[in-house]
Amino acid sequence: MTSHSPFILSDLPNYSTTFLQRIGKWTNVIDGQTAGFSTLSANIHDLLANGFFLKANIGEFALQKLNDAITRLKALQVQSGEESTNSFTNRNEEIDYLRSIIRLVGEPIIAGRMLELLEGTVQKPGANRHD
Repeated sequence: MTSHSPFILSDLPNYSTTFLQRIGKWTNVIDGQTAGFSTLSANIHDLLANGFFLKANIGEFALQKLNDAITRLKALQVQSGEESTNSFTNRNEEIDYLRSIIRLVGEPIIAGRMLELLEGTVQKPGANRHD
């Protein structure tokens, strides 16, 4: 039986598993006992990272979107307070865009931290932080 499911893998002891490892154009077959980690009742995220060769626990597209949004949040923080009317409009559009991205983030800790960064760039000292 083969599977791409970490849930099935977590139901099996490592001696009942075999892993495939891609190195360049070659594929190595690794016995589960020599793979270097236990599978039975293992954390699903650990299994995804170790057994399914994921670089992150989210998809590549989502990771790119998050990294782009964080870069844009940091750029907002760096912008000076002296802005022309045109750049003020662009800034508001950027803020609206970033809010729309943050609303889509399914991980509450990441979304909350991004919202904190955004609110820190939007709020002026002494301003009411509730909108």
